[in-house]
Amino acid sequence: MPPTLPRRLAGMSKPALSPWIRLRWRLPEAGLFGHAVEGHWLWEPDTPAVRAAFQAAVEAGNRAHGAGTHWVEQEEIGNAPAPW
Repeated sequence: MPPTLPRRLAGMSKPALSPWIRLRWRLPEAGLFGHAVEGHWLWEPDTPAVRAAFQAAVEAGNRAHGAGTHWVEQEEIGNAPAPW
């Protein structure tokens, strides 16, 4: 089921923008024929629980694959692609 967009408050002309985040990674020379592999998780609302989970994944990924290979990317809901 796709996430719902923020509800409109009385007097607002459009929904309030809410930040969205996703986990990104780039593993140099890990793919077929030694090419870099890039990937990402789906866009998720930037909540404390999601941010904590992504941060834990960043730390684990960077320990396993090297500094800077994993990071959290942030976009505003109007700029982020549909999360589903």
